[in-house]
Amino acid sequence: MCQFVPITIMIYLFNANMGIINSDMNISFYIPSDGGTPRFFERIKQLSRNEFLIKASIEDKQNPLTHAVSRLDLPEDIEWAKATAKYIKGQDPYKHLVTIHPVISASTNGFRPDDPYDKPWRIGEFFGQGDEIDVISQQTGQVGEWDETLQCWIGDDPYLVDSLASDRKYQKPVINTENGYKFLRDYPNYNRQIHHTDKLRRSAWRIVCAGGYFASGFSGTLGMSDFWNIIDSKNKYSFIIKDEGAPSQLSLLYKFFNDLPFWRMQPYYLMIGHKFGQICPPMIKY
Repeated sequence: MCQFVPITIMIYLFNANMGIINSDMNISFYIPSDGGTPRFFERIKQLSRNEFLIKASIEDKQNPLTHAVSRLDLPEDIEWAKATAKYIKGQDPYKHLVTIHPVISASTNGFRPDDPYDKPWRIGEFFGQGDEIDVISQQTGQVGEWDETLQCWIGDDPYLVDSLASDRKYQKPVINTENGYKFLRDYPNYNRQIHHTDKLRRSAWRIVCAGGYFASGFSGTLGMSDFWNIIDSKNKYSFIIKDEGAPSQLSLLYKFFNDLPFWRMQPYYLMIGHKFGQICPPMIKY
């Protein structure tokens, strides 16, 4: 049986504004070794009634499900994550959906995020079975072409749809919580983690048409400027509300699907290929 250890957890609370899922609030709390109710979780109870999803991320444990400096220990880390999800559900009066913040594929051939893995990236083998994790969370779509002039990623990730298709077979919602932070002109690029508006728009449509959900990421309001001003001191990261077109473009996706019975639709890959995805009502030929 998995035992709790003293650990700090980062909680991401997600809400939906105009159909666009946003990471609304990050809160760290401490789980004592006896599993007692942490003080910060009382604060989450007060603030989270309007959120629909809790995503747990290990903040200071060496664990590759969350940080690239870490390693994967099987099966201990997976069992730990499931036990933590059960604990959160036991303390949550609003019965939020619970997921985890993964950065390593279940198909890895090593134990670190940068180790090779069998494509496509997926996490279902870890968390698809069982009722501990309600939503399968992915962070795929970062592949593309780096534009030195714009200082951001352009193009498309050829495996984005394949990852969604692989994890949807577990009959759980699949959400891509980080397919790229939005490009802002003349803003630092978080060590090449910024993606052009056109790339984000195409990724969003491909995710939804492949039967998934996505969360939007805005680099100017990321909330980690103090941290990045230390590790990337040659640049200045500030809190800025600036639009390069992504909000309005993503809102069109919401308006389009809001007028469709999308909950009765399924991906139909045979129409235009598995790399792009197409969604339509089942049993209807086009």
